[in-house]
Amino acid sequence: MKAIKVPKFMHVDNFGKFEFSDVEILFDPAVNEITPLTFNQNDNEYYIDDVEIARLSLLSANRFYDNRAKEIILGINPLTTLELKGIKDFFGVSGSDLGELIGFNKSSVSRILRGEQPIMPDTAKSLINLLKQELISPGYSRIVLFNYKSYCPVGVPKLLNISLEEIAEYFIRKFDERESPITHLKLQKLIYYSLGIGFGRYDVKLFDEPLFAWQHGPVAKTIYDMFSDNGKNPLDSNPHIDLSKIISDETVYNILEETIAIYGIYDAWILREMTHNEAPWVETPRNSVITDEKMTAFFKRVVF
Repeated sequence: MKAIKVPKFMHVDNFGKFEFSDVEILFDPAVNEITPLTFNQNDNEYYIDDVEIARLSLLSANRFYDNRAKEIILGINPLTTLELKGIKDFFGVSGSDLGELIGFNKSSVSRILRGEQPIMPDTAKSLINLLKQELISPGYSRIVLFNYKSYCPVGVPKLLNISLEEIAEYFIRKFDERESPITHLKLQKLIYYSLGIGFGRYDVKLFDEPLFAWQHGPVAKTIYDMFSDNGKNPLDSNPHIDLSKIISDETVYNILEETIAIYGIYDAWILREMTHNEAPWVETPRNSVITDEKMTAFFKRVVF
């Protein structure tokens, strides 16, 4: 076999179709004689060795990241199922391992890979961040998987035991200050995400009341009983509720402010759809309690 480098080569994979230069090909001179100037990718018989294939895959992943990362993270142009498969192949992991990386079980990942379940913004952002790390440090995703699989919890997250009534009131007042009052549905989703951020970033459990996987997403029944009569109407604040415990606790304050900054920009129905495509709700039977373990496993992967 003879090796030459050709000036133009079109590489196609799940990330897209990209043209690269100085690609090394192999050919049998007894079959056809190829020069860099006469090479025709469609007509010539040639081969590419594994090392060059790996290099082209890396170039393709870099090109994809440069072209698409920003618009995917900003939600301008969502990650496609085909691109997700490209990320999975680039990581060199199975579907179940991909699930480990993003906090989903095997069946959920299978549905996403088949295009039966949409890729929600937080999941896409997590994947793009993982891809960035993989490009910087090849093998990063496998190291992360090893750490996940070998990790043995030595305890439970610290319970902060903040009143759900106080958390709800904090959110209501914050959105009143913005002149953008929130509804009961949005409040429920912000409570869910605040619990998730606590587990994922701070190793704390913000409150000690269960969240249920109801039809419209995770629900704190205490808050449901308090505000269910409001329907779709904006919630009124209660000036008699003391928020000093929240304001004086830096961790609690940071969790709630991060929740507003990350998730408060979405309307209630978008938040509802987001929770419907995240492992804690998807993998919990309807009307059952979402476990701390499911919350921790998911949010440890999506909160950066």
